[in-house]
Amino acid sequence: MHNLQAFEDMDREEAAAYWVMVMSGPNVPAHRERLFETWISADPGNAMAYADCLACYDSASLGEAALVARAKSSQHRSVVWGGALAASLALVMIGGGMWFGGLRLPGALPAEKGYTQTLETTPGQMLTARLPDGSQVVLNGDTQLSVHFAGRDRAITLRRGEAYFDIAHDVTRPFTVEAAGSHVRVLGTAFNIDLLPAGGAEVAVYRGRVRVEAHHEVRDLGVGERVLTDGALIPAAFDVAEMPDWQGGWFEADNISLTRLVGEVNRFSSVPVRIDAPDLAARKISGRFKVSDTDKVLKSLKQVYGIKIVREENVIVLTKSL
Repeated sequence: MHNLQAFEDMDREEAAAYWVMVMSGPNVPAHRERLFETWISADPGNAMAYADCLACYDSASLGEAALVARAKSSQHRSVVWGGALAASLALVMIGGGMWFGGLRLPGALPAEKGYTQTLETTPGQMLTARLPDGSQVVLNGDTQLSVHFAGRDRAITLRRGEAYFDIAHDVTRPFTVEAAGSHVRVLGTAFNIDLLPAGGAEVAVYRGRVRVEAHHEVRDLGVGERVLTDGALIPAAFDVAEMPDWQGGWFEADNISLTRLVGEVNRFSSVPVRIDAPDLAARKISGRFKVSDTDKVLKSLKQVYGIKIVREENVIVLTKSL
């Protein structure tokens, strides 16, 4: 399909399913991206149908996804990102002036002319964004970052939450990320940064190498290494997967504080979880938790660690058992 006329014989949901297939593939040609941008910006209903199909993409065939999108479009509602993990994934083409699920992104200038953008998610929402240079960033729930490209500078400031970066290689334009007082510099690599509730950040490398600067220390990290920036930069090894656990809704706790685990849960939970005592907040926790399922985590904390769960109107409180 090389022009919009080719979609006239397709209904909106069939076209949306087609575009999910095309845009989810590798190496999408520039002319296809332009045609996609034209189609999705032509009518807000196109964006909503695409979002509904995309939400079903991992759990259904494209034919089923089109049926789901058609059913949802008949309900006359706005797209709300939240709930099940698969339904909370949005794709944004930065620089195309496109929007999904109520998130509006104005058109961007070419990178060489300067580009600034702020991306933000709410708890339970994930966002995958493609930047003007071809880099890709995936935001976890309750995350905010700002993007600034100018001349040879490619810079991001992670202000809240967690994000995974897959950076397009360009030796003439280093890519930097500022996070909790630390400075991460790369040329082309994939890494994850998690801002910690108690301060500092965790930087983990999935491909290539990164240089971390914090507290007047400098440390180079390779694949399978991570470091905490809230103290001395001491690398630790981790098992490298295709993507970070949190993109599948999981979190691997290895003798961490309850505060940090609760912070991970709150990136997914529609009801905030709080801890009522400092000594309980500092309690060490280990295990593999499905943090996208708040009830399962709370059940584990109650059964394994004896923590009392108190459900109030707008908050869940963790307290010590008597």
